[in-house]
Amino acid sequence: MGRGKVRNKTSNAGTAQRLAAFNVKKRLNAAFRILASKLKSKIPPAFEFMSLIGTLGRWVFAHPDTAEDIPSSTADTPIAAGKDRYAGLTKEEKMRASIVSGFSSSQMQLSKYIVHEVVGFGANGCVLVGVDMSGVSVAIKIIYKGSVRAGDEISAMRAVCTASEYLVQYVEHWEDESHWYLVTDVCGSAHPSVSVDELQPLRFRSDSNGVVRTLRVANGANDLFAWSYAVRSRMFEETGRARIPAEHVKQIVRQISQALLAMKGRGYSHNDIKLENIVVSQGGPVENVWPSPSIRLVDFGHAKPIADIRKYGTKLVSSPEFLPDSPFADQPKDGSAADVFALGLVLYVLLNDDGGLPAACESMQKDTVGFFDLVSADHGRFPFDALDGVEGDALHLLHEMCRVNPVRRYTLEQILAHDWFKLCK
Repeated sequence: MGRGKVRNKTSNAGTAQRLAAFNVKKRLNAAFRILASKLKSKIPPAFEFMSLIGTLGRWVFAHPDTAEDIPSSTADTPIAAGKDRYAGLTKEEKMRASIVSGFSSSQMQLSKYIVHEVVGFGANGCVLVGVDMSGVSVAIKIIYKGSVRAGDEISAMRAVCTASEYLVQYVEHWEDESHWYLVTDVCGSAHPSVSVDELQPLRFRSDSNGVVRTLRVANGANDLFAWSYAVRSRMFEETGRARIPAEHVKQIVRQISQALLAMKGRGYSHNDIKLENIVVSQGGPVENVWPSPSIRLVDFGHAKPIADIRKYGTKLVSSPEFLPDSPFADQPKDGSAADVFALGLVLYVLLNDDGGLPAACESMQKDTVGFFDLVSADHGRFPFDALDGVEGDALHLLHEMCRVNPVRRYTLEQILAHDWFKLCK
């Protein structure tokens, strides 16, 4: 009896091993059928070939219970949780893997929303849009754990969002093993993307019933960069010059200033003012009528209490007091003053025809110019490249917002009281 039990146990173990090996073989066969189809049109470079092999391998061994159930796109698959879960992946691959993972690990929370499409993605997360069960539009931001301190972003947003209509509004948040999820209201209108590349829809099985979900990946954006590109393109067609109407620029800068002033009233600075963190609704041409643009300030990942700023969110738009040789280098910085400088750079970009930053910004980013070099360049004014055809009041405001010395720089209150805004509609 004893030997019989041992023999049966050994036999069962051997059978299990053979079945496991058979299932792995079936999964590998299915995976390599996909690989073969990928190689029909062309032979990819060696590194792309190895990347595809690696992606297939990760999928096969992460799904021990499915033999033939490989999705149509190898990118649209979950990746095992862990500190380096997204190591070596592109931004698009991260986006696709995180959404598939999220619909599995946060299925209950996400089931409260009908998700329509992916509207943006980057190094630290991606954004989906949809509606809640009452039909109200929402945005769902998936933030990769380990990339940023999402808890700080959520705390800052909850502290300031109700202070102004020009700040994105908080709805709810939660977390799972690999991601934070932040739900907000939807703001901004999609504008054509600068890129002409069409991204493939995201297809994956989102529940145990095997239902295939398809999400469109939008080829466009709702931020100020995309809006300015769209408006410049239309203006060039109509007038031969890619200049944004001054009235639009005034409205945008005034609204951002009001949003920052509201944050200041709650004790916070945004700490990462740039075109990509400002979303725009309307403001584009509709049958030759130009509606007024309306903005929302988004992305509070670098927001901090005003007097506790050691580093600005994006170095390219960081103000001179953050330079290594600055007399303010070892002191906590005034976050509101740093935001004013960055907003001045936004104003510069909107005023010039090509939409670029001044050359001095790149020099500061590379630390090839010092604080005192900038002070002496133009009597304490930041050395902007020439702007043609810009009215005097706009130039005066620009220079006062971007004073090299933060103590002499305009405050938000002074910006809003400036003569340039007096005739703003």
